[in-house]
Amino acid sequence: MIAGMLCVLAWGMWSIKRPQEAQMLQDSVKGSAAGAAFEKTAVLTDSNGKIVNFWIRNNGTTSVAITINGKGSRTIKPGTEGHISADVGYFTKDYTFKASPTPNGGDIDIEYKIAQQD
Repeated sequence: MIAGMLCVLAWGMWSIKRPQEAQMLQDSVKGSAAGAAFEKTAVLTDSNGKIVNFWIRNNGTTSVAITINGKGSRTIKPGTEGHISADVGYFTKDYTFKASPTPNGGDIDIEYKIAQQD
C-alpha cells in the first residue's frame, strides 16, 4: 500500500512539472546568446498554441542557421532578423530550438524569442 501511494505521489509530481514547463512558452521565452552555438529544449503541447515561432536578431558578424527539431532551416545574415515556425501537436513533446554559425563555423551573437500562438 505504501509503495502504491509513493507511485501516485511521484506520478502527481511528474504530471505537475510537465505542464508548467509547457506553460513557460505561453507568454514567450526570450534572451540572448553568444558563443559556438545556441540550443534550447522546451516541452510543448497545442493547448498553449498550435504554432511555435523561433525568432532571432543576428547581432554578430557570422550568418546563423536556425532550426526547430532539426527542420525548417533558415539562414539569418549578420545585422538582420528572421524567424521560422513549426506546428505543435496535441501530445506533449520536446521541441529543440538551435542556432549555429554557418557556413564555416565561428561564433554567434543573437537575441532570441520563442513563443506559441494559435
